[in-house]
Amino acid sequence: MVVWTFVATVHLGRSELDQAIEHMLSVKDGSSGSLNPLVQNSMVWVLAELFIRMLENIVFLELIRRGYDVTIGKIGTLEVDFVATKSNEKFYYQVSASIADTTTRERELRPLQAISDNYPKVVLTMDQTPFDDYEGIKIQNIIEFLLA
Repeated sequence: MVVWTFVATVHLGRSELDQAIEHMLSVKDGSSGSLNPLVQNSMVWVLAELFIRMLENIVFLELIRRGYDVTIGKIGTLEVDFVATKSNEKFYYQVSASIADTTTRERELRPLQAISDNYPKVVLTMDQTPFDDYEGIKIQNIIEFLLA
């Protein structure tokens, strides 16, 4: 049931995204006929959000392919992207395009740091980081995760 709910949500988000992009492309700056800078910035944000959703879907489907039951975790007001369980195994995953920015890194690490058990905690990112561990939380490139 989790698989269908998650995939359906992303599918609906995709069609809404198509409509938003279509609308943004139709808005022109009256004086020059080019896209308004505000529209351009909005498009960058929308495309970044789409990229994050795609990364999360890829990780989600890979965890399902590997035989895990996948749910979303909540710790108070914090959310863990994926809790993957199989038999007596459990992993916590956060997915982020990049954690190079300090604010983003802290935001992605905070939910995992709030978990008091000793199951593995992993941040998956497109970054090629010089470190692979942050206070016991594994930092792993998404490509390397998929190829493992």
